[in-house]
Amino acid sequence: MSITTKKGDRGETDLYDGSRVRKSDSRISALAAIDELNSHIGLAISLGGDEFLEVIQNDLFVLGAIVANPKSNENMEENLTVLEARATLLEATIPPLKNFILPAGETLACQIHVARSVCRRAETQLPKDLDVSCCAYINRLSDHLFLLARSVNIRAQKKEVIWKKM
Repeated sequence: MSITTKKGDRGETDLYDGSRVRKSDSRISALAAIDELNSHIGLAISLGGDEFLEVIQNDLFVLGAIVANPKSNENMEENLTVLEARATLLEATIPPLKNFILPAGETLACQIHVARSVCRRAETQLPKDLDVSCCAYINRLSDHLFLLARSVNIRAQKKEVIWKKM
């Protein structure tokens, strides 16, 4: 079976419920941002990111399925609980922040910062009718990615670059 269907050649695509929408539809924009985020996380994994990033990739597929189905009443509560617990553990291993820091340092940390910024954009594109746990998941994910980038830099003994007003 070919991946090319030609059904999208006129700028439309199918949602999970079978409805056709323009590729510029807000749900499709959200799905594109989630897909981009997942790809950036894949790159972080290839650079040596931890195994939990693969859990996140799978969670993003779940979120994408929820976004792609306007009739979905599914949520991300269990995924959110796991993510929050992981972030709490991670935060306990790094010193508290006293300043804003620049997204810099180790290559892996920089890639995680790129994923974090894409995550923040994806959050702004989520449809308003999703269960609150879906929005909370993507919000916590950007926090988790920030903590993870800091952790990577600390483990690599890279000094955090403090933002200075110029």
